[in-house]
Amino acid sequence: MAAHRSEAYDEGLAPLNEALGAVRFLESEAEVREWTRFDDDVYGPGVITYDLLLGWWTSYKKGAIGLFNDSRIDAILAIWPLRKLALQHIVRGLKQEKEIRPTDVLSESHSRKCRTWYLSGFAVRANLRSTKGVITFLRVAIETWQSDTPLQFPLDLCAFGYSTRGENFLRRFGFSLQTPASGEEAWPVYLLHIPNRRWLQQRLSRIKLEQRNAKTKKQDAFDLERFSELIQNTVPDCDPIITTYFRESIAAFKVGLLRCSAFLLGAASETAITLLINSYATAIIDKQHSQRFLERTNNKVISKKFQEFMQSYKSCKTHPSDPKLLSDSMSMTYLFDRYRTTRNEVGHPAVLAEIDREDLLADMANFTRYLKTIYALINFFKSHPVTV
Repeated sequence: MAAHRSEAYDEGLAPLNEALGAVRFLESEAEVREWTRFDDDVYGPGVITYDLLLGWWTSYKKGAIGLFNDSRIDAILAIWPLRKLALQHIVRGLKQEKEIRPTDVLSESHSRKCRTWYLSGFAVRANLRSTKGVITFLRVAIETWQSDTPLQFPLDLCAFGYSTRGENFLRRFGFSLQTPASGEEAWPVYLLHIPNRRWLQQRLSRIKLEQRNAKTKKQDAFDLERFSELIQNTVPDCDPIITTYFRESIAAFKVGLLRCSAFLLGAASETAITLLINSYATAIIDKQHSQRFLERTNNKVISKKFQEFMQSYKSCKTHPSDPKLLSDSMSMTYLFDRYRTTRNEVGHPAVLAEIDREDLLADMANFTRYLKTIYALINFFKSHPVTV
């Protein structure tokens, strides 16, 4: 990597796609030792030992994917094929990370039939966090893993949640909590079920969408003074309740009330989704089908209502002819879940939720596109009777 590029890269200013050639598997014991030093810098010394990492890497040499700045590792994603019994012990809270032995990790030849994988870490140096570099590295690392590994589907991927930021990341990618923390040295365990390669590709597409929308504050999408104007121009018939929630979310963000801002953004999302579901029910031609759909969604929490809507909408015979609207409408679940879970974390907290400022800013930038998709569907249902 050229010196001038490294300088900009170290400051988090240059997009990491300029350095994609530096994303690769670790190739030597020396690089595993550099990985240990990197982990010590990020997490503190002794959290994970060189001998442990070397043992895993010796068993499976395609388990760790690093972002290299010359010989220095600046980001790492590590995913290991585990024996089924070892993963079951992790999920049940019977085995912690330091107890995973090299013999629990399958060799490359045996990994070809593996359906139980362990995500041991996703870490980035502090100077590169909250930049689009993080998203770029994550996308490229996962693409490297799934393209260079003969994966067998369906598969399960488990991980420990070592921090609030880490747990937020896991939930954001679709992981669900399996085992809460049970003691001082026991960590919560998360699990992701990946049914097929297409599902994984869709997740990667959503990461690309997030990358496209995650701009800097100085850019128009992050110009807080213009957010309401963007909504007005993009969705001129937007419900006033949604615009009120959104304006108040912006106002809360500007004075540093991030939890309040996230909660209001979630309320705006729920209002919009409720309008969409109601418009879909009204558009169903067959009144009996319409009534049954309403019975399935009536008096349900918003997550259940949305799930029923997406199942019915995906299987119905009436879809937009516009390929972009069709694609956007089929991938709304990620943003809906993002706004809903963040709102629930701050509205019904077991512990005080931590809201990352840059993540919330990206959520606001995504909301305009999300709302545009919702209202395009609402208007579509007004003029196109739905056959289910």
